[in-house]
Amino acid sequence: MLVSAGRLAGAGADLVLHNGKILSVDSRFGIHQAAAIRGGKIARVGSSRDVLAAERGPQTQVIDLHGRTVLPGLIDSHVHAIEAALSELRGPLPPPRLLCRRAGLYPRAGPQHAPGPVDRGAADLPHAPERLLYPEERVSREEALKMHTIWPAYLQFAEKAKGSIEPGKLADLVVIDRDYLTCPEDQIKDIQPVMTILDGKIVYRKN
Repeated sequence: MLVSAGRLAGAGADLVLHNGKILSVDSRFGIHQAAAIRGGKIARVGSSRDVLAAERGPQTQVIDLHGRTVLPGLIDSHVHAIEAALSELRGPLPPPRLLCRRAGLYPRAGPQHAPGPVDRGAADLPHAPERLLYPEERVSREEALKMHTIWPAYLQFAEKAKGSIEPGKLADLVVIDRDYLTCPEDQIKDIQPVMTILDGKIVYRKN
């Protein structure tokens, strides 16, 4: 029988989050019910039943998420590609999504970007356009989440340490107040954190 090292030691995980919707943002974009944290890192993900059975010990803090969504910690890899922008003056560029696919690039976003009919950066302008701009360039919700998590981690050469919720990676997580994947599109900008976990420690919790 295979037993985790933590269970052999009788200690269990430091923290278990269960009964939630945990978006792993791994290569399969897996969705799990529970995650266990030990020593500042993700120890296990899976169903609530399996994670609690394997990782709950006498000192484990157990939190019922009541169906809330959990995301990997968001990474701001914000740069301004000035030369790329200026190149538009010399001639038109291929569509960005096509360019990225051809080059095998991982796009990332700044803190003002969000999926939707109009970029939030544009929506904040006094004369924001009402029509949909370049609809073929829209990103999906999954792509937008990757642009703030695993893709910037890759750009920082840190994709093995952070950017997704997988065993062995840093336990930097955020619990949000609604389902990012299914909430109405116009509510995405209103999503609020209800809990933030850094290095496996709860550093913010909404009352």
